[in-house]
Amino acid sequence: MGRRGGGGGGSPPPPPKLVAPRNVPLNETFGTFLGQEAQFPALSSFATNLNKEFRKQLETGLPGTLGATTQISSLVNQLLQGAVPADVQAQVQRQGAQQAMAIGVPPTSGMARNLQARDFGLTTMDLMQQGAAYTPGLVELADFLSPQQTENYLFSTGYL
Repeated sequence: MGRRGGGGGGSPPPPPKLVAPRNVPLNETFGTFLGQEAQFPALSSFATNLNKEFRKQLETGLPGTLGATTQISSLVNQLLQGAVPADVQAQVQRQGAQQAMAIGVPPTSGMARNLQARDFGLTTMDLMQQGAAYTPGLVELADFLSPQQTENYLFSTGYL
């Protein structure tokens, strides 16, 4: 009852013999590490193909995801440039024209344009700061869409 292994009752197997790692000289390790440089194009191509397949599967599961990320990127770039998106400009212009007409100011006058800027409430610097605030999230999004990087497949001198 107290026996383990179901064997024939002989002596236990001998313990494994471990071999200590050899001490690799630094010049050999460093040379091998630098020798990976020739593999960069192949590793980069491999990572790119994996990322393409990942994005294809993502788009299959969540249609429109890649298009939305392109729009997000465009919006952040517009903000970084201090540009007001066209739909927002149009809305502010409509509202500004209505308000200008209500107080008797011609919508094409300089005074009406100043009212639009006031109504929008943001300066170019404000827009640029908003774009800068969104940039880390955009970088995270890019990393999410391309999880495989060439450096994922390189070995370090510690591995050697």
